[in-house]
Amino acid sequence: MTVIGIILGTLCGILAVVLLVVGVLGWTAKLPGNPIFGIRVPEVRKSKELWDMAHRVAGPFWALSGLAWAIAALVAFTASGWMWLVVGMGIIAGLVF
Repeated sequence: MTVIGIILGTLCGILAVVLLVVGVLGWTAKLPGNPIFGIRVPEVRKSKELWDMAHRVAGPFWALSGLAWAIAALVAFTASGWMWLVVGMGIIAGLVF
């Protein structure tokens, strides 16, 4: 375990938890309207129905992103050599989703 692995794993893990929670709440239309998490486009914030519909579409992608970040976090704690490629691919996949 390296210091970089611990720091990167912890940061990726925190981001994974946040994205998974927000993704699942959005997917199930239970994400409350707020100015911090969610899609902050004026058109989406016009009504509760638009908010729920937009987050039902975006929720699965956020959950997939959280899963990718979680995989990157788990591998980062024990990574050495070529395993850093898995961490990098997890981070890239998290950013893409």
